[in-house]
Amino acid sequence: MSDLKENSGGGYTFQTDIFKALEAISQSRSQENSHTFVVLGNVNTSTIIETIPYRLSLWEKIVRRSLNWSPIFYEIWRRISKLEKLIKIHDIDILWFVSLGFIPASLPYIVSTWDLQHRLQPWFPEVSHNGQWERRERNHAKMLRSASIILTGTEEGKKEVEYFYQVPTHNIKVLNIPLATEESEESTHLFQDLSQDLDKLTTKSFLFYPAQFWAHKNHIGLLQAVQILRDRHNLNFPVIFVGADKGNQKYIEQAVTDLKLEQVYFLGFVSREQLIWLYRHAFALVFPTFFGPDNLPPLEAFALGCPVIASKVAGADEQLGNAALLFDPKQPEDLAIAIKSLWKDPEIRQNLIELGLIKAKQWTAIDYVNHICQILDDFAPIRRCWDN
Repeated sequence: MSDLKENSGGGYTFQTDIFKALEAISQSRSQENSHTFVVLGNVNTSTIIETIPYRLSLWEKIVRRSLNWSPIFYEIWRRISKLEKLIKIHDIDILWFVSLGFIPASLPYIVSTWDLQHRLQPWFPEVSHNGQWERRERNHAKMLRSASIILTGTEEGKKEVEYFYQVPTHNIKVLNIPLATEESEESTHLFQDLSQDLDKLTTKSFLFYPAQFWAHKNHIGLLQAVQILRDRHNLNFPVIFVGADKGNQKYIEQAVTDLKLEQVYFLGFVSREQLIWLYRHAFALVFPTFFGPDNLPPLEAFALGCPVIASKVAGADEQLGNAALLFDPKQPEDLAIAIKSLWKDPEIRQNLIELGLIKAKQWTAIDYVNHICQILDDFAPIRRCWDN
């Protein structure tokens, strides 16, 4: 089950790769050994997988927000929930929430968690302001403690779930986030409608950061590192940001002015084809986020031949290994040194590209889905004990 839209960022890319893998596996598996997958949500797939449009009604949204306050709302939910009706109509045995969203249902379910940063770094406004911390905490407590299986991308993520929510370790499965391997058009420049200055950035000279404008994404740290490179080392790197404004973009735009940086481009939301082009033509992906342990853009960069410079957050060593240069996101000087090392020594940059491509081939979305099928097989003797 998933309902993410294209402008949702990494989560949308993840779910798209999963659905492609489901279709590929559905084609290759024999009928007697295959699982039947029904996609609930507004998702485009081929006819190989049955897709049932599903979107929460206004009443469902209101009641779902109230579920944590009183048990009486669970009875109301069961009466009005379209999800409960679809479960019975299509004889669904277990739900898999492919995106990070969660909808209560009277079925066993599998759910993913990518971070618990509202617990670890509650000072960031996006996880604390306007009741956000309380909403996240209520949702995670319900979602994780009652899940049949919790998926995390790293052992670090597993430890955090165990620590904060006292979930039995055998209910948490570590499955690395899969790496997509997509092709893009190499000969055509995809930004001809933008400025001539940007049209010149085709020589792997620019630093690329795809991230929505949340405070924790630490765009400011990259700008400060670029200033250090300019003022102390006479190195001038253009910067390209892509991603939706979540409230912090004006602050970053003002920082560009205050730091007297000239070549910083804010492209907003871009298409998948444009995103791939930027990965392939960037000097490096620079990923200075404060959040972890599971992050998708460095993995996308691996698959697309873009060297990675990333924050040394908890779980980064495990997720990225030796295929990325890691730095302290609190120290712009560390980031500047990492960027300079790639510029001064092309062999380091090429080595990162090669290691990233090797890593990209080791674990794909098909591997991920095959492991999900194994989890379903292991759970089947339990699930067959009752009907819907």
